[in-house]
Amino acid sequence: MKKFLIPVVAFAAFLMVSCSGGSPIDKAIGVIEDATAKVEKAESAEEIEKIGEEVEAKMAELEKEYKDLDEKDISDADKEKVQKAMGDFAAAAMKKAVELGGSDALGL
Repeated sequence: MKKFLIPVVAFAAFLMVSCSGGSPIDKAIGVIEDATAKVEKAESAEEIEKIGEEVEAKMAELEKEYKDLDEKDISDADKEKVQKAMGDFAAAAMKKAVELGGSDALGL
């Protein structure tokens, strides 16, 4: 899980310092929320890893799309929304990892 969570967190941080307007934030939150829902239904550590890889790919696409955006255009409310979505994702992944056999199930 560390393998995919670190890039996701890094991209969320990127969005928080480089995003203009709500649209990129909304897209990123949508990606994270979709991944959270998938993780909650996962039936194996491998499935969670695959979800993480999908999130990484989608976030990389968003990062390329919005590479020229500026931090000053992000509201505090948007920053909080991203932080909450990331926290929910991380909590769901950890909870599911424990259900599937502990954090060792994801190589933590």
